[in-house]
Amino acid sequence: MSQDTLILCAECGVTFVWTAASRATGPRPALCPACRLVAPAPGRQRGIVKWFNHGKGYGFITPTAGGDLFVHKSGLAPDQPLPRAGQLVEFSIVTAVRGMQAEEVRALDAESSP
Repeated sequence: MSQDTLILCAECGVTFVWTAASRATGPRPALCPACRLVAPAPGRQRGIVKWFNHGKGYGFITPTAGGDLFVHKSGLAPDQPLPRAGQLVEFSIVTAVRGMQAEEVRALDAESSP
């Protein structure tokens, strides 16, 4: 009897196989392998850098849900270069003195690696 299990992806609805070998690597996944690559980590969001002024150290991100979100260079994840317009990023949202802003901003494209 096979130990493989069919699972329905909670994000895209595709059925995928969870193998007996996969069980040894962790708990039952809710997302298929493709969605795990494209979906943000729990508690985080993704968006595109709308613009970022390198001289002033701040700019705005447009989250996938819409609207604009302030980002300051102090909100970048450690060892991250300053973002550039059009860059795909992942971040957390926090409430600051002046409203909501992005924190722990991390670039997701290969060119952004330090």
